[in-house]
Amino acid sequence: MPPPLKSFLSNPENRKQFLTFAAVGASGTLVHYAVLFVCVEFAEIDPVTGTSIGALAGALVNYLLNYYITFKATSKHLATVGKFFAIAIAGMCANAMLVHFFVNIVKLHYIPSQLITTAIVLIITYAGNRLWTFSQKS
Repeated sequence: MPPPLKSFLSNPENRKQFLTFAAVGASGTLVHYAVLFVCVEFAEIDPVTGTSIGALAGALVNYLLNYYITFKATSKHLATVGKFFAIAIAGMCANAMLVHFFVNIVKLHYIPSQLITTAIVLIITYAGNRLWTFSQKS
């Protein structure tokens, strides 16, 4: 394990915050996956577009949960919402590119593709939100 990651995870508060971020993010992920499923299976929208629509819906849920629960933000929404959605858009782009890669290049079914992608994007968005959106300096 890389020393910076080992150091980060050795702090109980960091572990708790990351686990809270992951847990509250599960509800946003549920919304994301539900929208993706409906888009692909019922609306006959391609998986890359469906996952992008789902990611946006999930991001709305995640913003509110992370603001109030994970980071217990005290800054005004105007100071955080733009940063959060900049990170969310970066996450959506990474999500779409990774799903495209797994579905269209690797030829993996869209569900396992999305599961792998979710794990990768979780780490990226947590780091961005912890270090920028909800940093103590915000």
